[in-house]
Amino acid sequence: MRKALTPFLKGQRVIVVGGGRAGLVAGRDLGARGADVQLLEARARLGGRVCSIDDADFSDAPIELGGEFIDGEHAAIRSLCRDLKLTLVPVLKDGFGLSWELDPYALGGYTFFPPDFRPEWRSELSRSFGRIAFAGDHTSRYWHGYMNGAVESGHRAARDIEMMKLMELPSAPA
Repeated sequence: MRKALTPFLKGQRVIVVGGGRAGLVAGRDLGARGADVQLLEARARLGGRVCSIDDADFSDAPIELGGEFIDGEHAAIRSLCRDLKLTLVPVLKDGFGLSWELDPYALGGYTFFPPDFRPEWRSELSRSFGRIAFAGDHTSRYWHGYMNGAVESGHRAARDIEMMKLMELPSAPA
């Protein structure tokens, strides 16, 4: 983690729905803050859209079915990889051959906002509702559609839950 987290949520039960990148990061951060975290995932595996398979008939290298590339400016996921002692492997020699943002078929990434989507609504996607905090690359204010956005939103959701707890504290007597 980027900085030491205080166990402020010790004894608090938190349910994280979804074991994708954002849910795993939120659960990790909440656990570091002392929360008793229960993770619910509908699939038989964790990782969300990030998934590798081995198919020796097709390729000697693992085949990535989801997020795979981590750009230099993706600070949140690079920090997470350092924390987990994961080695990033360079796979491109000359950079990307395609600008996904300009590709008329890819339309920029996994998350697509239609033409009538208003940018001012983006902040609403990440706003907590009652005691519920939302995460996922679609809730990222900048990196929607990227693994980096999922990681950033997981950190933000954990901070939002901590803030909910702080707001429940009674004021100190005068």
